[in-house]
Amino acid sequence: MKKFCAVLVVLLIFVACSDSKKDDLIEREVISRASAVISAEEGGVIVSEDGEAEISIPAGALSEDLEITMTVYKKKGFPREADLVSKVVEFGPAGTVFSENVTVKIKADTELTSVPQGKMVTAGLLKGEDWNFDASGDPIMSGDPIMSGDPIMSGDPIMSGDPIMSGDPIMMEMGHFSTVVFLVADIEKDEDDDRDVSDEDHVVDPDEDDIGVPDENDIVDPDEDMTDDDVDPCDPNPCIDMPGATGVCSSWEEEPGYQCQCDENYSWDGSGCAPATRTFTCDPKPEHGTDWNTVDSYEQTWNGSEWVPADSETEYNTEEDTESCRYKCATDYERAENGCVKAGLWSEPGEAGLYWWEASEHCGWMEPEGEWALPTINELRTLIVGCPGTVTGGACNITDNDVGKDDWNAEDCSGCSQESDGRYSIFGDSETFWTDEELPYVQSEDPMWIGDRAWTIDFSSGTIIPYDFYDYINVRCIKRAFGTTRTVNCHPLPENGEWLEGDGKVTQEWNLIHGEYAGWYPDRYIRYTEQVLPDETCQFKCKEGYFYDWEMYECLLNE
Repeated sequence: MKKFCAVLVVLLIFVACSDSKKDDLIEREVISRASAVISAEEGGVIVSEDGEAEISIPAGALSEDLEITMTVYKKKGFPREADLVSKVVEFGPAGTVFSENVTVKIKADTELTSVPQGKMVTAGLLKGEDWNFDASGDPIMSGDPIMSGDPIMSGDPIMSGDPIMSGDPIMMEMGHFSTVVFLVADIEKDEDDDRDVSDEDHVVDPDEDDIGVPDENDIVDPDEDMTDDDVDPCDPNPCIDMPGATGVCSSWEEEPGYQCQCDENYSWDGSGCAPATRTFTCDPKPEHGTDWNTVDSYEQTWNGSEWVPADSETEYNTEEDTESCRYKCATDYERAENGCVKAGLWSEPGEAGLYWWEASEHCGWMEPEGEWALPTINELRTLIVGCPGTVTGGACNITDNDVGKDDWNAEDCSGCSQESDGRYSIFGDSETFWTDEELPYVQSEDPMWIGDRAWTIDFSSGTIIPYDFYDYINVRCIKRAFGTTRTVNCHPLPENGEWLEGDGKVTQEWNLIHGEYAGWYPDRYIRYTEQVLPDETCQFKCKEGYFYDWEMYECLLNE
């Protein structure tokens, strides 16, 4: 069975980036490439085309979505070629820094079957024309097996005395992109060599000795040959008691020389872990007659356990506040149960259970006489809240402009769930109310369409539905000034009919009709005629080859 090479090698977070120039790699042979845009929110994994290398980037490690590249090179042409035990992998964009460690895995590529005596396998970063393994740790020690093709993985550090079992992957993590490789290096540090092995004691394979105890020759004194230039800014660890830090410290040569790993919702600002900030966007307020009081979004800061100020629901409140979602009624609007309405525009509900023409008369007799009317479909729809299909602007096609029968039972017009708490009415109504819009007369075998009918809105579900003139329905009147105009469609043509002139629209004015009662004039009823009649609207004729049946109100084919 193939065994995993038990390496590793901890590249500490934000290790020094290789200063190798791109030109240095031009002549070196590329084996494979891979790239992908990694989501900052979700993270992701990239694997080279030949499977030699893999990088795993956790969610939240990037500050924004970024295209990550990975190039795998042959060993030939790189420094210390004979010592390299894996192919060379270059990650980009060069210098990319992560807020959380990323995991790298590279397969071993060597004829060695075990680590030579006095040697170790460690990770190296390309720096100029040599490999820097100053930040490496937990190497494979002499006598440990190396299987060509086995993955050398990145990850959790191995402490002194822990066993390294062949086949068990050992994790290495890195926080700063560079060009990396695994190589054989001397355990003992040369006096003129600026590459240091890990401060951790090296670990041997417990299977190497019968008793499983490391030989003293395999232990390196971490303080041996220490000079002033080797002072570690992470010793003592400044991150242990730092607010917002995990306690993990990473160091490098350049100032300030270290960085602390920050907890979730904190970020490194150069000297400490600063609380994260974000913008909280309020849920929408009622669309009509309302203003924000005073903001529709606000900034939040993480305090270590929660966002401050807290998330909030959008609600009515007349007291100004910049740290919560509040709305108020706009000028000339007044508070209703579930929103704001134009002041003085709507009456209180009238007497329950009126025929349609009784409801019309009830509004017409209200004082001041002539200024009150049954609402149109569009006007009554402005009182619907919380039912997307039938609110003003919703998908339901039944409007003042289209009062045909075809769409009344469509899904968009059939409202929402049946409720009795008034949630779909701005006034908190749960009853059904008349509009002033009649349905056009049609011949139908459907009992639903026998007799004269008008449109209503059932506020227990937000449904727009027709009822017979003789049904008992509630009424709420609207104030409408004389002289108000609108342009609407005429009632629908019968099948095989066509407009005698015009486009089937009529401009109406709300006024006294014959000096007796208020209404829309001229009306929108269709009229069959073969010649244009003066002072008439919505005139139509049958198409050529058809005649008009006055009993059926249809255009029938000539026989």
